[in-house]
Amino acid sequence: MNTPDGGKATYEQLLDMNAALRQTIAQQTQELQQERDKCDAIRNRFPVDAASWRGVDEQDLCAECGGSGTKLYSNTSTYHYSAGGQAMTLSVCDKCWGSGNKHKPWRSWKLADQQAQEVERLKKEVNDEVQTSLKYLGERNEKIKQLTDAQATMAKQAAELEAIRDTVGETEFALRQQVARLRECLVEYMTLADKICYAEPEYTQYHTMKTKASQALRETGA
Repeated sequence: MNTPDGGKATYEQLLDMNAALRQTIAQQTQELQQERDKCDAIRNRFPVDAASWRGVDEQDLCAECGGSGTKLYSNTSTYHYSAGGQAMTLSVCDKCWGSGNKHKPWRSWKLADQQAQEVERLKKEVNDEVQTSLKYLGERNEKIKQLTDAQATMAKQAAELEAIRDTVGETEFALRQQVARLRECLVEYMTLADKICYAEPEYTQYHTMKTKASQALRETGA
């Protein structure tokens, strides 16, 4: 092996050069390990720093997601833990629900989904009830219309009957007046018949006429 001055290196020089190289390698290895430790520290510290950017202190970090608010699930059902596709799926953490703070979790997405389903169920029930009520109201309104029409018909018939009764009353009054006049005539006729009978008893036809006149007076309420 040649030396730096172009001569042949002795065994002792080679040993010295080997030792120097080993020392250099050890030093560089140590420096490399320090850089690795720095990278590991930055990598391990990153979730804490990232959480601090979100306003979450290190002692409050969620143990499930480390403060990130997200979690990798084994299938596509994620936090529902039900049947799903066989694929790793990233979704919200089911412990802190995205807040990253174990003491201050956000609203549960699972509970929100259940409440949304319950709201849809209640909306359907209310809609069905409204449709049933509308149908009942329609039938009721139809019955009310029929009753109103019947009342109007009855009122019309009552008015017609009232008019007929008034007409009958006028006719009955006229008949009563005629009967009264007839009674007056019969009384006059009986009086005249009496005079004729007393004056000329042989006229028996006047007795017959008087009898008939008396009977007519009784029939008319005399």
